[in-house]
Amino acid sequence: MFSVIYAICGLFYAITPKFTMAFFGYLFHSGVVLQEKSLTPSGFAIGLVEMFVSGVAIGAIFVSIYNYLLEK
Repeated sequence: MFSVIYAICGLFYAITPKFTMAFFGYLFHSGVVLQEKSLTPSGFAIGLVEMFVSGVAIGAIFVSIYNYLLEK
């Protein structure tokens, strides 16, 4: 799921980088002006893999906690 969200975010950034940066600045209540960076295919792929691994790790943690609580 994280990978899908990341891909959608990357698409929005590729289409409207200034708006996307402003949106996430407001979303995270950031008073700091976020810098625009170019979106390269390799940068996108690395970010996609990072989000996938993060999603798997977070899912594994939740499953472990759920199974632990289910056994009690």
